[in-house]
Amino acid sequence: MFGCCGACCQQKILLTSYSIVVLIILGAQIAAVVLTFQYKDEWQGSVKSEMKTVIKDKYNGDNGTDIISMGINAAFMEFDCCGVDNYEDVELAPGWIRTYTIDNRQVTFKAPYFCCKNVGTETPVVDSGLFKSVNQTECATDPTPENSNYKMGCFNALEDIVMRYNAIYIGVGIALMLLEIFCVIFACFICCKGKEPQGKYV
Repeated sequence: MFGCCGACCQQKILLTSYSIVVLIILGAQIAAVVLTFQYKDEWQGSVKSEMKTVIKDKYNGDNGTDIISMGINAAFMEFDCCGVDNYEDVELAPGWIRTYTIDNRQVTFKAPYFCCKNVGTETPVVDSGLFKSVNQTECATDPTPENSNYKMGCFNALEDIVMRYNAIYIGVGIALMLLEIFCVIFACFICCKGKEPQGKYV
């Protein structure tokens, strides 16, 4: 609003205010980038800790019907991962139901079923009929790198996705900052050249 009104009406006060606001935003963006890289280990540790706490306190297993359990299962399936660092994070969840009776046999999961590779469903199935046969759950009872993502943490999986498009993020960020600098220069130019008909600055 300051920029448009200042440019249209050639109001020096509005243009100056606009330039100051844009410079503050630009400075905040630069500071955010610097701090993000400078304190990367600290904020990553905090995020990991919170993710592990949610899994420990809220995760109820493959057949969990609550929204958090279903969301965690969907994340395991969508990002081909398991836990935060690995499947051991899920082992800390007391609500994780890992023992099932299938084909009149009792089986115990070492890793969640949704950590398996090539899970045969597009969305988490929450009814008791999720597991039909013992062979279907082998990737959970006896996980290996070939049949399960149990060693791939979701934090690293998400980080890999972000880094995959790192060049695009950097390019967009630089373009945005250059645009902001251009806007400030343009506002300063109008501020210096803009005059009232009487030849005085407003």
